[in-house]
Amino acid sequence: MEKKLLKDIIIFQTVVMVLFSVVLFFVVNRSFSLGFFIGSLLATINFVALIFVITKIFLGEPKTQLLYGFLFVVKLSLLGGIIFWLFKTSLFKLNVLGFIIGISTLFLVITISSILSKRENVQEKENVNIGVI
Repeated sequence: MEKKLLKDIIIFQTVVMVLFSVVLFFVVNRSFSLGFFIGSLLATINFVALIFVITKIFLGEPKTQLLYGFLFVVKLSLLGGIIFWLFKTSLFKLNVLGFIIGISTLFLVITISSILSKRENVQEKENVNIGVI
């Protein structure tokens, strides 16, 4: 993915996360809204970390690729541990459905952002072919 698209995905995901969390707080309840927010936040943080680690693994120096491969495994373990801890402790009292929907929003955001980006690219090519630019 290109850098502009990645930046757009992160911004769009952040807007969706905050906006929907506020709406859900008033429409559903605090537990559902908090579950949605934390799920979205973890998905966003994981996405940014994934981009960083995968880029370093495939485009980094051969000496550091193994280190970043290990960091990828640590990242996955840490994510699993955080999710387990969130639901094992009753500290936040998260709604499971809200959490799952929150994590899932990233996939929807990536899909929508990719479609919009593709559309922009097609329009730019058409404008260049016509000679508008």
